[in-house]
Order: sequence, then C-alpha cells, then structure tokens
Amino acid sequence: MGDRVVKQSRIEDILPLSPLQAGLLFHARYDAQGADVYTVQFALSLRGPLDVAALRQAAGRLLERHAGLRVSFRTRANGDPIQVVHRSVPVQFTEHDLRELGPDERTREHQRLIAEDRAQRFNPAAPPLLRFTLIRLDEESHDLLLTNHHILLDGWSMPLLVQELFTLYTDPTGRQLAPAVPYRNYLAWLSRQDQAEHLAAWAEMLDGVEEATLLAPGAAPDAHRTPANHVIELPAELTEELGTFARRHGLTVNTVMQGAWSILLARHTGRDDVTFGTTLAGRPAEVAGSDSMVGLFINTVPVRARVRPEETVLPLLTRLQQQSLRIARHQYLGLAEIQRETGAGTLFDSIVVFENFPHDQQIAIPGTDLRVVQVTPHDATHYPLALVMAPGERLSLRFNYQVEAVSQAEVESLAQRLVTVVTSILRAPEQRVAAIDVLGEVERARVLEEWNDTSREALAPQTLPALFERQVAATPDAVAVVHGDTELTYAELDARANRLAHWLIGQGVGPESFVAVVMPRSVELITSLLAITKAGGAYVPVDPGYPADRMSYMLADAAPVAVLTLADTAQVLADIATSAPVHTLDSPATSADIAGQATGPVSDQHRAEPLGVHHPAYVIYTSGSTGRPKGVVVSHHGITHLTAAEIEGFAVERTSRVLQFSSPSFDASVLEVCMSLLAGSTLVVPTERLLAGEDLGRVLSDSRITHALISPAALASVPETALPDFHTLIVGGEAVGGDLVERWSPGRRMVNAYGPTESTVCATMSRPLTSDDTTIPIGQPVNGTHVYVLDAALQPVAPGVIGELYIAGAGLARGYWNRPDLTSERFIACPFSRNGERMYRTGDLARWTQDGNLVFAGRADDQVKIRGFRIELGEIENVLTNHPDVHQAVAIVREDTPGDRRLVAYTTPTPGAVTNVEALRTWAAGHLPEYMVPTIVTLTTLPLTPNGKLDRKALPEPDHTTTGTNSRASRSAQEEILCTLFAEILNVPTIGVNDNFFTLGGHSLLATRLISPNGKLDRKALPEPDHTTTGTNSRASRSAQEEILCT
Repeated sequence: MGDRVVKQSRIEDILPLSPLQAGLLFHARYDAQGADVYTVQFALSLRGPLDVAALRQAAGRLLERHAGLRVSFRTRANGDPIQVVHRSVPVQFTEHDLRELGPDERTREHQRLIAEDRAQRFNPAAPPLLRFTLIRLDEESHDLLLTNHHILLDGWSMPLLVQELFTLYTDPTGRQLAPAVPYRNYLAWLSRQDQAEHLAAWAEMLDGVEEATLLAPGAAPDAHRTPANHVIELPAELTEELGTFARRHGLTVNTVMQGAWSILLARHTGRDDVTFGTTLAGRPAEVAGSDSMVGLFINTVPVRARVRPEETVLPLLTRLQQQSLRIARHQYLGLAEIQRETGAGTLFDSIVVFENFPHDQQIAIPGTDLRVVQVTPHDATHYPLALVMAPGERLSLRFNYQVEAVSQAEVESLAQRLVTVVTSILRAPEQRVAAIDVLGEVERARVLEEWNDTSREALAPQTLPALFERQVAATPDAVAVVHGDTELTYAELDARANRLAHWLIGQGVGPESFVAVVMPRSVELITSLLAITKAGGAYVPVDPGYPADRMSYMLADAAPVAVLTLADTAQVLADIATSAPVHTLDSPATSADIAGQATGPVSDQHRAEPLGVHHPAYVIYTSGSTGRPKGVVVSHHGITHLTAAEIEGFAVERTSRVLQFSSPSFDASVLEVCMSLLAGSTLVVPTERLLAGEDLGRVLSDSRITHALISPAALASVPETALPDFHTLIVGGEAVGGDLVERWSPGRRMVNAYGPTESTVCATMSRPLTSDDTTIPIGQPVNGTHVYVLDAALQPVAPGVIGELYIAGAGLARGYWNRPDLTSERFIACPFSRNGERMYRTGDLARWTQDGNLVFAGRADDQVKIRGFRIELGEIENVLTNHPDVHQAVAIVREDTPGDRRLVAYTTPTPGAVTNVEALRTWAAGHLPEYMVPTIVTLTTLPLTPNGKLDRKALPEPDHTTTGTNSRASRSAQEEILCTLFAEILNVPTIGVNDNFFTLGGHSLLATRLISPNGKLDRKALPEPDHTTTGTNSRASRSAQEEILCT
C-alpha cells in the first residue's frame, strides 16, 4: 500500500465528568449571558524583581504538565457530556502596565482590570479555561491574576498550581517536580463505584424530608445573580474556646459550626427538620496521589439536621458528626442525581463550606528576591447564601450572597446571630436547644420593646356607653346615624337607646348577661346594640341569614336572657327552639312598652350591679375547628384604645361619614361603630343587604361616604367611579394585593388594618399605603397593644423571619364562652410581661420588616379567610363527615384563577354509598353559612404522599364544566344570555340551564359581577322571581334573579 503519513490527532483523550463538573456545566450553559459566578479568580500580589518572560513560559509549561488544564467540554450525539483533552492549547497570558499613571488613576485602573477580568466569562467548549493576567504597578510591584472556571479546579488545587508555577519559573525543566498524577485516574476510580449502594444510603438519610429549607424562598438559586461578600472573624479567644470544646467532645470544629447553622436555620424557617449543603474534598485515599492531583474533586451534598427543641445541644452535634462520617463514604454522586433518585427535589438554598486545604498568604520564591505577599481569592456559588469558613488564629466566616436574593443588612444580622448561637453553645452545652437565643441583646430589645412602645398617651379605659354618652354631650345636634330617609341626631339616638335600655333592665338584662340580636343592618340594630350595653349586658349578633341549625346552636350556647328581633326577621326564629323570650321590637305591644320608658341616662343606680370595663360588651361567634362556632367574649376594656387608634390612624373628624359595610355578626362592625358614634361622626347604614360591585360604588358615591372598611374581595368588585368624598379607605379581613393598592390609594388615605376578634377588632394598622409599596404591611401595634412574633418555643424571632403572631394588651378578649379548654390553649401567660398579662395565640404567621412593620405571611393552622370571613376548614370537614354517605372530607382553599380564592372540599364515600354532590351541598348549606359552603369534589380515595400523608398538591382542580345529569341547553334568548353570562363569570366554557351557579364554584360576591356598569345584565329585564329553585337558570331564568341577584 506504500508509505502513509499518519497525522497525530489533536485530541489526547476523552473523559467523563465528575458529578460536580456535570452540575457546573449545566449552570454554564443555562445562561450564556452576563457574569458567571463560577469564574474563580485568585489575585497574587508580587513584590520584588520579576522576569515576565520566565513567568509566561512557566504558565505554558504548567498547561503542558497537566492534561486537566487543557480540556474543553462538549456533548456527544446522545446528549452525554464529555471533557476533551487537547494535546496543546495556547496559554492565555495578558499584560497591563500601569506605571505611567498617577497614583489615583492607577488605583482606579487597577481595580477596573481586576473586576473586568473577573466578569469575563469562559466558554466551556473553548480551552483553556485558565488564564493569566499580569498587572504591573511599578518596577517591583505586580498583581498576577490566576482566573479559571470552577469546572476545572477546586480550592485544594490552586495552592498546588501556584507552587508548581513558581517552581517552573525558577527551573523551566521541572526536574524538581514529581510526575503529575493524571486526573483521569480519579475519574476511572469514580466510574467503578457502586451507584446503587450510594443512592440507597442517600434515600435512607433523606427519608421523610418533605420540603426544601430556604432562607430566601422568593429567590430560586440562579448562577447569574450579583455576588457579594460579608466577612467576619471570631475573636481569638472564642476561636480557641471553639477548638477546645470540639476536642473535648470528640467533634470537629466543622461539626460544631454546622450544628450552630442548623439551629439558626431551624429558627429562621420555623422547622425542626432542616437541610443545607456542604462541600466535601472528595479526594479518596484509595486513589494514589489524590492529594497532589490538580482538578475538580469537591462535591456538594445535602446535610440533614433534626433539630429537636427538647434535647440538649450535644446529641444534635453527635448526630451531625456521625452523619458526616457516613456522607463521606457516599459523597460521589451528583446533587441533581441524589435529589432525582430520592424524590426529594430541591433541598436547600444555603451551603456551609469548611476550607481545610493548605494555602499560605505569603510565599517566598526560592533562589529569587521575588515573593508573594498576599493572596486574594474571589469566588461564589449559585446559591443565595454560602458560608465559607477558613481556620486560623481567628476563624474566618465569609458569607457569600446574592444581592438580589438577600440584602446586606440581612446577611450582617445573620452573621451576628450565628456568632450568638455559637457562643451560647460553647458557654452552656447542657441547655435545651429551645432555650438558645439567636438574638443578641440589641435585636431582642428592638423586637420586644422598641417596636412595641405604643404608650403614646395614657388612656383610662371607659365602657362603650360612657364613650358614646361623652359624644352625645359634646355634639347633641350632630347627625349620628343615617338609614335611607331616616336621620337621627346624637341626642335622638341616645334617647331611643335609653328608653330601650331601661326596658331591657326590666327584662333582667344587666352586667354578665347576654342579649341576642337577630336583625339586619338598620337603625333599630344600632339602637339595640347601644341599649344593651347601656343596660350593662353584652350583645350577641346573630345573622338572620344563617342556617337554622347554626342559629339554634348559637342561641343554645350563648343562653341569652332575651332575643331581640324585628317583624321582618322574626319568621326565621319561628322554628328555632330557645329558652329565652323573643321580643319583636316593632310589634305594637312591645313598641308601646318601650315608648313609655324614660329617655334619661342609664346609670349604675338603674342596673342590677355597677358596670365596669371588665364586663362583656359583646360576644361574636367565629368559625370553630370542632364543627361548631365558638363565642368570643370581648369586654369594654379595649374599646377606648381602639377608638383613639381609629381617630388618629384613620383621620376621623366630626364631619366624617362612616359606612356600616360589615354584618353585625362580624367584629368589623364594632370598628365602624367606634369610628363613628364614639368619635362624633356619622354612621351611614345602607339599605342594601349585600354591598358589592356597582351597588357598593353607588352607596359610596350617593351617601358621600368619607370612611369605610371594605374587604379586598368586595373592593375588587367595585367598578371605576368618581368618589370625591371618599378619602379614607380601610382594608382588612384578608390579604390585600398590590393591584388594589395601586388602584385605590392615589388621592386618599388607604390603611391596612389587622386584628382577630380576640383582640377587640384591631391590633395593628399600617401607615397610609402607596402604589410604590412592593410589600403590603399590616403595620405596627395600635395604642395599648403589644404584638410578638415567636417561634414554637415562644422565643422572639429575628426581623425577616416568619413566626407565629401573638397579641397582648388592653384589647385582649376574656376568652371563649363555655370553652375553658380552648381559652387556656389560646390565651396563655405572656413571658414578656411583668404584670402577669396574658397573650393570645392568633395562629397567623407574620414577620417583622427591618423598619419595624409587620407583614402577614399566612396561617399556622387550618384557619383561612375568604372574602373577609374567618373560616376554620375543620368545621367544614366535620359537617361533611357527619353525612352518612361521606367517609373522609378534606377542605382547602384553591386559587386556580389569580385573585379568585374558592373553598373546595374533597370527599370519599362510605363503603357501598354513592355520593351525590347536590345532596352534599344541600347538607352543607343546611349547617353552614353561605360563605362557608364549598365546591364539592368526590374522589374514590384521597391522594397520599409516599410517607402516607395527605398529598394536598395532588388534589385535582374541580371540574366546573357542568353539574347534574339533567342539564339542558337554553330554549330562549333570555336563558341563553344568562347561561353565557354565568359561564363568563364562573370562568367555565359552557353552562346549562339547570346547572347550579353555587355548585360550579360561585358565591354571592362573585354573583354581583353579573350586575356591572357595562350593563351585562339588567335587573328590569328579568321576570319576577320564582322561589322554587335555587341558583339555576331554569324556569325562564326567574330563579337566577331570586337566588343570585338578591342573595
């Protein structure tokens, strides 16, 4: 065949990737734009005469010596990544001479070159992934930048490379150096590992981990965020104490620091099972010469810490030490593979690294006058926060963080808290984990005292009638209440209330007695509430629209001495058994009796006993997890502080006109009464039963309302309209979105108020909101109130950390009526009070902002708020499981359409039963208020997680396309219009004439959207209502008007 010239391939070898290399390659390719945080830079400050040509030659020989420095990263046709070893690559060596520049300009240019070099990305497919940049500052002062992609080298390798570089600088032959041990030896050993064994070990270690431990939950790990560093050093004495403690207990310093970090994570996340990452050296003793190899050996793996509050610190540290030994045997899998194969998913967003490789800050170059006087590393990770520890006389703690995910202030606070925890562990290892305080003295004082300093003025508590009578004396001729065409001055309203109060005293009403009020919003309702409190009693509002079962329970539980009603609502009490006499106030006989009473003031001389601020003022029933509502007994004590806070925070004046938006069955109605009748302004009682949509907008406009508390859901339904008089808007009852703030805050005072019924309506209120607010706060505690954000051990949490919200102070309720067990569970001793005060556990989650405002963060239990209504999901579940055909029931809140939160209940049938959704909804409607009746979905079984727990994420979205088997198409133009509009409002493709609006997920507030300013539906175009159907489009659409538009 003759002679043939065979050209040597430019490719020396093809190798697989280590686990971390595979992960870094993904991040490098994920976003090829912008800075790459895995570009690592070491800046060596050189002093002495430098032979630049010799240094350049040494850099080239370094690449020749190590095959791992000549690789590029490619992908095979089947998608597998590989690293290609090139026989030769050109050395990237750049020089910059700054000697001609003045001192200031030289410094600026020096820093610019360093930053520019660090920002310059590497292309993994274009070798070499290591470059050398020499910056000449003067004749014998240089900076040498060694910059590489992390995929090439780990921190252990860099000191080895520096040593070899300067050895080759003094001896180009390299005879002093031992032959380089190739990185491929490690990769070959890695390929022989038993992956199944490693995966099984990780699956066992991570068994039961259900969610990620995230310090920055709103910011997913991103390799292309802006990195920053915050560095602190432990004092030398504390560093020495740390080492002594570790040795005494057979631990490593790394383990003690991991334990401290675990406790800090547990406190920051409110969990006792936390995970974080750690980076291991990964240089196995089984591979000869691994300690002198150059390459990427490290790997990031999870650390799991079960932080048990009741145990002492040492068991936690011992478990972590034992886990570390086990992890070391199974560290040779990629993190993505561990997460994928164990089903754990994302596990953490913070890592803890202990740098235990040798590196000297100062190096003398043998045989020369050249020396390295300082080494400055620059590296980062794609995690929002990385803690890098370096041993020394003073342990260095470098917090590398992403500025878009974690603020500098947060990192600085976190660093100080870590030192506090470490100090606490060393000084008192016998203490329980729960007793370790993560806050320093300054932070603790700030959250407990400074942000709770609400004593702006000393207020002597007064009763509700005393406060009202003070206003009567001050402004007797001012209009107190307006209802339709009826207007009453303060003097007239006081006279009416006095007559009724005198009459009630004759009926046995006095302090510690209850009077039920079953009335819609009306002047008679306001008169009754004032009269009952004047008589010394507490009013118990009962919504006449409640199901008979709920009304019966409330009346039986409260055991009122009397029930007050009107002729229009008396019929709802006809079938309800109650031992209390029922008085219809507008009946001829009762009206005559009351009219004959004196109009003069009611005093303690008239009452059965003196009335004090400690006596009950009202009892409001809220949803209960046991399946029955619970009565909250609220005294007069906090009403003075509430009124003062409203006048100041809402800018209430005597010319103000306050809308009574809320049902009297909800404590928001108390806020409206205090804001008006106890402040000298006018209370406007609307004639409409349901206020939402166009109706609410019209009332605000026509009644010249200046102040109103409106739930966000109702507010969102109001069309755009001019409201020149409406200058103060209070939102509350549920979280308010930024879109509502942007729409409603311009041109008026918009305040976000928060408070459970158990704390006299309002515990906190925000400053006036603006459209610039990115986070909507619930504000600061009102006058006389203290609020605490605590962890499970009742320890205050740090600003920015979510904890459970507790309330103490003047407005705290007495407790739950006839429920001493629940009262003692929710009203507990306040550990921060010197006067034996109680505090109320709200079940709400919140966090402090850095400026001392509170932000609502959800619920710690199954209580929710929908459209401003407080709902215990357990009550819904109990009602459904009481149905004979239901075996299991789970209620949740779904928001499948942004802004539209709906209750959904999932049920499974009892053996042999066939579940009928319509029958279940009718059952629920007979036991629950309308706002608590859920959409019902029937399932064969409830979905479970691998751990046997309910998998809420797997609960299916309700099918709102149709209900019932007898649905039919429309037969008239009117039916077709209604069906089209119903489908549009419910966000479903189609709806039949016999389909039920409520079963398909509708509710009364949603129904108000049928009547819009665009004229979607004209009330007058509908026929007269037919009372025989509920919520369907049948009977020529008549029931739609009755059940939807008039609900």
